[in-house]
Amino acid sequence: MKKKAHQVHDKFFKTVMADKDAAMAFFETYLVKEVSSLLDFESIKPVETSYLNKDLEASFSDLVYTLKTKNNHETQVSILLEHKSYADNYTAFQVLEYLALAYKKQLQSKQPLAPIIPLVFYHGKVKWEYKELGHFFKIYAPALQAYIPHHKTQF
Repeated sequence: MKKKAHQVHDKFFKTVMADKDAAMAFFETYLVKEVSSLLDFESIKPVETSYLNKDLEASFSDLVYTLKTKNNHETQVSILLEHKSYADNYTAFQVLEYLALAYKKQLQSKQPLAPIIPLVFYHGKVKWEYKELGHFFKIYAPALQAYIPHHKTQF
């Protein structure tokens, strides 16, 4: 039953987000102002790719779009749809894996490297506070924390 619900949510969201106006409105609403103010939403294009491996597919679906910045540089916005039936405090580690796979795919396809903005869209019933990676290493001295990968995730 969980897999079927995942597929229904996935198909519905992908159908809605295939509409350019809906995708633009979604990003303008959910991306932080500091990021959205840099993007040219008229340039939005869906990309026929996925950066998920089999392990990540069990929890997420992804949609990838390219947008140009207002100074004409290309970037990617990836939407990760959270399909877990529970609030997972360790999602930041899955997002880190997702980013590594995405950048690896850009390198392998000899694409110019473009920033990827991960956006986790959670639609569960339980309130969930997303924890960035740094949250898990607070007890360590700053000199050691410097070795913890840092990435920002929109939630």
